[in-house]
Amino acid sequence: MRLNEITLPAPKHLVRKNFYDIYRAVTPNDGKAGLSINKRSKAELPDEMFNAGIYAWWHPKFGYFYIGIHSGKTQRKPGGPINTEYVNDMSDRWNKHIQKLINNLNPGTSMGEKWKAFSKRYKDLGFGLEDFKDIEIHLWPIAKRSDYPPGEAYDMEFRRELEKLEKELIYKHNTAANSEHDPERYSITRYGDTLKTKDDHKQWREIEPAKREEFKKKEELRKQADLKKQENLVKRKKQEYLEKQKELEKQQSQQ
Repeated sequence: MRLNEITLPAPKHLVRKNFYDIYRAVTPNDGKAGLSINKRSKAELPDEMFNAGIYAWWHPKFGYFYIGIHSGKTQRKPGGPINTEYVNDMSDRWNKHIQKLINNLNPGTSMGEKWKAFSKRYKDLGFGLEDFKDIEIHLWPIAKRSDYPPGEAYDMEFRRELEKLEKELIYKHNTAANSEHDPERYSITRYGDTLKTKDDHKQWREIEPAKREEFKKKEELRKQADLKKQENLVKRKKQEYLEKQKELEKQQSQQ
């Protein structure tokens, strides 16, 4: 599918999986902080988990509460030959989401303010680890590594396009657990009395076009700055190369 075909909420190209389609079990560690997270085998996991794309976490009480990205980056298989690669699935990030949602972190996992606020709300309303059975993970797969010539799918431009889409979706839907969440704007997350609800939708729609236009301008400026930075880097590398060549020629002429 194409990047511009992803919308929320929408069934188009959507792959919907229950939490326990991905995980066998999640249990607290005995006598210490953190969780034991048992993922299903690769053969049991959906193919879409190994694709580049967008994902979102959904709960029947809250609706969508987190949007994320997966670039489908290849990595060297630990302990394997240097040229043996595998496509990393999305569960590395999801394992951290699990810990953050119930605020039970394994060593080395940090937690932002928006995750803390959403986790507190989740707990305050009586939800816990046992309610993960109701969570759905929605996937919008975009590309497989094999769909592209070597290196092309995961270059800087492809990653930038994914990140741009992710930012646009987060900005548009203002999902509660994302760090960019703004509690003063309408959110797709049904979050109770601490977030704006659809009662404020009319007011939100009146001011939203101007904010969205501002967001687009900032994205365009960022893109131009990135391109300028790349151009300067190329120029500098070229200049360094020419200087080295001159120095080498000078040394050869003196011999």
